[in-house]
Amino acid sequence: KYFVSELIAAGFRIRYWNVGPVMNYNLPIKAPTSDGLMSCTLVRDKRHLQNLVRQEKDPTTVFVPQITPSLESRPIFRLLQKSKVKTAFFGRGYLPLVSEPKRQRGLTLNILATSRDKLSFIKRMARALLYRSLPPLQPLDLIFTAGLLAEQLHAKDAKSFVRIQHFDIDTTRNESENVKNELLGSCVFLDDYLPFHPDFLIGNVPKIEPVSYYKALNKFFEKIEQETGRPVVVAAHPKADYSKNPFDGRAI
Repeated sequence: KYFVSELIAAGFRIRYWNVGPVMNYNLPIKAPTSDGLMSCTLVRDKRHLQNLVRQEKDPTTVFVPQITPSLESRPIFRLLQKSKVKTAFFGRGYLPLVSEPKRQRGLTLNILATSRDKLSFIKRMARALLYRSLPPLQPLDLIFTAGLLAEQLHAKDAKSFVRIQHFDIDTTRNESENVKNELLGSCVFLDDYLPFHPDFLIGNVPKIEPVSYYKALNKFFEKIEQETGRPVVVAAHPKADYSKNPFDGRAI
C-alpha cells in the first residue's frame, strides 16, 4: 500500500517503527518481518522514540508516518518537527462523499440522542474540540495525494504535493482475469469491516455488535438477490479477517 516492497526492490533500507505504545495503544499490529533491507522496532515510549530519531544521522532519510494527527499522535509529529527531519505522508485512500452541513449537524445530534454510551460520545467530541484549539502543526515536507479530495483535505498540511493514483487502481490491475470474470453479473458489496475495524480501536469508538450487524446484512443481501436475481459477492476490507465466513457462505 505504501510502496514498501517497491522501495526494498529498488535497494532502499526501510525502518518500521511501531509507535503504538507512545500513544498508549495496545493494538494487535502484525509488524513485517525484519530482514536485510527492513528492520522492525517496537518503540517503548516517547524517550525511546527521541533516542531513535537522534540516532538517525543520514540526511537523505525520510520519515513517513502512517498515523494521522490527533491528541495522542501530536507529540510524535511535534518531535519530528523539532528534530528538523524530512517528513512525508500518503493521502491515497480518500473517496468523495456527498454531504450537506445541515444534515451532518442533524446526524450528530441524532447520534448523541441515540448513543448507548453518551458519556463516551461527549468525551470524544470534547477531545476533538480540544485538539482543534491547539496551535496548528507545521506543514510536512511532502504529501503524496490521490485525487483532488486528498489535496483539498491536506491543503495546509504540506509544503509540496506529488499526485499519485488511488491504490484501488493498482489492486485492480493486479487482479487476474478469472477474478474479474467471476464478478460479472454480480452485486458487489464493498465491505467496511465495521464491527472489527482497527481504526475504531485506535479512536476508542464504541463497537458495533457483530452478530446483529451481519444478521442484518445477510437479510438485506437476501432481499437484493431475490429482487435482482443476481448473487451478492463481498469485496472484503483489506484488513478484514474472514477465515470464518459471516456472510452465510457468500463469495468473499
